[in-house]
Amino acid sequence: ADMFVRREVFDLIGGFDEDIFMYAEETEFQFRMKKQTNYEIYSVPDAKLIHLEGQSFSGKKFNEKRHRLLLTGTSVFMKKSYGEKAAQDYFNLTVKSYKKFIAVFWFMKGKREVFKAKLNTAKTLREAYMEKKQ
Repeated sequence: ADMFVRREVFDLIGGFDEDIFMYAEETEFQFRMKKQTNYEIYSVPDAKLIHLEGQSFSGKKFNEKRHRLLLTGTSVFMKKSYGEKAAQDYFNLTVKSYKKFIAVFWFMKGKREVFKAKLNTAKTLREAYMEKKQ
């Protein structure tokens, strides 16, 4: 919800990666910052902030568009930071995890249906990623 960075560091790093629209942009930025500078990254757990959560997407129900952005942003980060295989492994692990969650929540129809939707989104993105790669 928040990140404070000196302007000169932000400019030195080149700002946020334009290939990551949402969900992973700060992780990728901090990864590059740690790699390219001597600056430390600190968490301040006692800080008090007002985060207007959910303002990008309304509602608490599963939102495929938001989930697509999360999976896509994270896969771009994995590929750029750790390589092609890491991005593929990320998609494969995500699909495997969602399958396990479906089994765990088998008797809870609402949760089971959410994970089925997440699984379908992850499978679709994984297939598109693999086709694009070839």
